[in-house]
Amino acid sequence: MKKLIAVLLLLIFSENSFAQNTEPSPPITKADYLKKSRSNRIGGFVLLGAGAITLISISGGNTDLSSLGILVVLGGGAVIGSIPLFIAAGKNKRKYNNATASFMFEKTQSITQQSIHQSYIPAVGVMINF
Repeated sequence: MKKLIAVLLLLIFSENSFAQNTEPSPPITKADYLKKSRSNRIGGFVLLGAGAITLISISGGNTDLSSLGILVVLGGGAVIGSIPLFIAAGKNKRKYNNATASFMFEKTQSITQQSIHQSYIPAVGVMINF
């Protein structure tokens, strides 16, 4: 009886684990790349500004020595952390400029009971040049 229950549970759970996703994710459009580029660029400027303000504020010499190290590390980390965001913004902008979308009809062969004939199916394509 225990083996029967184990096999039934295995079959129930394996049905869901081997199923294919029937709803494909929507293709990334040019507008998505532009939005990601703007978001990355804004985030980069925010981190750069926060780090610069922190480093400028401690350069006046009004900060006590106990918090000086923490502020230098946080300010420097924010400035350095802005660099990958600017790089990602540049990459997304290049992808925005190079992405093209197309709609076409693809030829396909289908086999019927008596012959092979060609038919056309609609296809959407997204090409990203690197």
